[in-house]
Amino acid sequence: MNKPSSFILIGPPFSGKTRSLGTLPDRTILFSWELEGYQSLRVPMQTCLSLRDFWKEGKPIEKVLVVDYASKPDSIGEKKEVLLSPSGMLSFIRDANSLPDHGKDYENLGIDSLSPFAKECLDLVIALNGRNSPQIQDYRDAIGKVKEILFKLQGLQKNFVLLAHFQAEKDEITGRSRQVPQVWGKDLPQDILKWFSTVLQSQALSNGKGGTDYSWKTKPEGLVESLGSRLVDDLPATIPQDFEKLFGRIK
Repeated sequence: MNKPSSFILIGPPFSGKTRSLGTLPDRTILFSWELEGYQSLRVPMQTCLSLRDFWKEGKPIEKVLVVDYASKPDSIGEKKEVLLSPSGMLSFIRDANSLPDHGKDYENLGIDSLSPFAKECLDLVIALNGRNSPQIQDYRDAIGKVKEILFKLQGLQKNFVLLAHFQAEKDEITGRSRQVPQVWGKDLPQDILKWFSTVLQSQALSNGKGGTDYSWKTKPEGLVESLGSRLVDDLPATIPQDFEKLFGRIK
């Protein structure tokens, strides 16, 4: 592959989305919002709570560096209200803004996954707007923030992979159901697919020998209408979950 590109992997839990990030060549920074989702990685892995603190330690990234933003509360609240905290997203934004100064230290970026990441964006906007529950303007502002962040990461000229779960929605024109990335908003689930060069569906199937075969679907099928790549036209309908092999097909 001559230049870095952007990918979105959609699929149910345990379908190999996070696991496949281990097949990215060279070094990867994974911004993780899923509770221990990165445990499925089968490659050397380092973890930290702040990318800026990791840079200060002066350590090299071995294969995958996981920056863990998943919230782990010390206790369960006794009230029905859940107070919004922008600290996680603010920490991520500061970490992301440190990336240009360390461009030689990594080759790939990932976010796991879209739904909790976008919710944190919305919570940040709600808090900054001085509220504890969302209003219409908060959603508009949050869509802008999600788009700003994703475009910023793509602009770093690194391979960028966004992971997402499925949700079902009804097409307003045809009335048919379809599966799109799981995220809040009326238009965002479909619009977000347009912002990536390649959209793949992850699946995990029993191999009949007590193991599991992990693969990506590359062509629209059934309820999944938006699959494919702007980078290559002749991908088979199903390919192994292997980024190095995929990059070999992309000229």
